[in-house]
Amino acid sequence: MKVKLVKRIIRNVPNVIASEEEPPPPSSPPEEEPNKQMLYESEEEEDEENNERVILSEPQVIIPLKSNILNHIHGVLYDHKSRILHHESQARKMALRGYLENLQINESVSRFQRRITELSWHPKEPYFVGAGCKGGDKVFMKGSFAPNGDLKFNQKLAIKGAGPGGAIFSMRFDENRRNLVYTAGLEGAVNRYDIEHGGTLDHQFYNTNSFSHWFTSMDVSQATRTILAGCTKGRVYLSTLDGEKVLETRLHKGKVLHCEFNQLLPHLIVTSSIDKTVKLWDLRKLTDTSPLEVLVHSKPVNVAHFNPLNSSRLLTSDQHNEIRIYEGPYWNKSMTISHPHRQFQHLTAIVANWHPQCAVIVIGKYPVVPKRTKAPPRPIQFFDADTGNLIQELYPPINDIVSLNQFNPVGDVLASGQGRSLIFFNLQDQIYVLSKNMETLKRKKTGSGIQFPSRISDSDSNDEDEDRDTKEKQRCKKRKTDTVKTKSQSSGKGSKKK
Repeated sequence: MKVKLVKRIIRNVPNVIASEEEPPPPSSPPEEEPNKQMLYESEEEEDEENNERVILSEPQVIIPLKSNILNHIHGVLYDHKSRILHHESQARKMALRGYLENLQINESVSRFQRRITELSWHPKEPYFVGAGCKGGDKVFMKGSFAPNGDLKFNQKLAIKGAGPGGAIFSMRFDENRRNLVYTAGLEGAVNRYDIEHGGTLDHQFYNTNSFSHWFTSMDVSQATRTILAGCTKGRVYLSTLDGEKVLETRLHKGKVLHCEFNQLLPHLIVTSSIDKTVKLWDLRKLTDTSPLEVLVHSKPVNVAHFNPLNSSRLLTSDQHNEIRIYEGPYWNKSMTISHPHRQFQHLTAIVANWHPQCAVIVIGKYPVVPKRTKAPPRPIQFFDADTGNLIQELYPPINDIVSLNQFNPVGDVLASGQGRSLIFFNLQDQIYVLSKNMETLKRKKTGSGIQFPSRISDSDSNDEDEDRDTKEKQRCKKRKTDTVKTKSQSSGKGSKKK
């Protein structure tokens, strides 16, 4: 009988008249309009157990809608919050689509000595970016707005690298101490540099002292004040930002290509490897080598990024033609996008990345082309993470492969690494496209080219390297012609003697 009473009350809850005023006492209800302030029920039900007739005549007190728990349950059941978030994400995508259609090249920075291998924006300064190349050079640029509203990027600092064998594979900024930057690379070291004091080495966390064992990935968590680094042996190193080493353990069978902290849950980390797996770990139980989840792929996985909006999605891109999206908290695969971005030995790995403000994916395209045919366009493509559809394509001025693409924290500037060039895209009226011939003129006029500190000689510049290459080629041609002439002369003399 009690169960039927509860069912009857819940069934009639939508008919309850909401009122923020206190209801009148039940002893003196109005005679003419009794249903405006009070709801009375006078129904008869038959009890199945006792076969008795029960009369319900007690009044039900009105509960305001603001404090009605049944309304909250009703909202959870119909997921009103998720609908609102869905509409917000759709509105953001529509705005971003119009933004991408009008996206233009703002500036193309002068070429590095070698191809760019890493890009990173400062999380607290939206127009401060750092880039590292295969030769170990680290360049930091800061954008500023001109009086006419144009955004201009100027070089703040350039740190000379070690040259061959000094490639930078990972770079992260310190959110609290904005003058510090962390790097990991082919030298086998994880270092921290001070930007404000000329790029001096502030601290060295690890050093393998070996070219056969180096660090391939790194991430920094300000919440736990720890730094995480992965190496070519499948090991992961964890230490505090003060330099205290916490642990070192092997998590993969092959090279660890990427490692990252979750922004909302700092104890949750993800690692991807050349062993074709992506693994999620609990940092508090990392020594047990028992992953929370193992996501198996068909090819080695270059990156695994958490969604910057709520960290509830995981984006992975392999070394062939797959982009996958996994949904938390169970990390089930929700989508697979077929996209050509195969790996090549002398090419920076093409990786996918999130837009910081909405569920949009950005990645460069490397189409498969038959031999002896003209190269097709190689644009930067944007995909909808909810549907997997292609939203927009962005074509750089030179038809080269764009391996690295990353939006700044605000989401209004896109930095792209194309070979040895760093390109910035945003909504600018002025377009700067630099070629090899225009590069020297721009250095003289604006000085926006990469300028290393005075302790480094000017002979390291790109133009002089190209001049040297051309001179060496000319010398080789002269030597070949001279050798051919001497051989012909010697053969002629021999025939005459005979």
